[in-house]
Amino acid sequence: MFTADRLGTKVRAKFDEIVRELEDIYGQGKDFKSLKEGSRWSENRDWVMSVTENERTYRREWSVAYGSRLKDGISRINLAVHGLGEDVSFIALEYAFENYTQCLSEKTQSTASAL
Repeated sequence: MFTADRLGTKVRAKFDEIVRELEDIYGQGKDFKSLKEGSRWSENRDWVMSVTENERTYRREWSVAYGSRLKDGISRINLAVHGLGEDVSFIALEYAFENYTQCLSEKTQSTASAL
């Protein structure tokens, strides 16, 4: 978690560090970085707040579609910055696996049979 980082400087530096580490392992990913047109949080001082308010996207995704070298049953990797207020943010790293649909089906069946 990054606090007192209204400009997002610390969280973006760590994000870039993690990107480099993941690229060493999985190769190229694709950036999804944007600010909604007309956002009221468009000033540099509002960087984290724009993420918190879902007006800014700051993430990178790895998949075979983007030329990534995924292995061990991984189908997708997502690295994203999330905000918790005007100056608090965190980074989430998510791995999706090829058997996700099967796992979801088994969970649904298990939940249904418990009722």
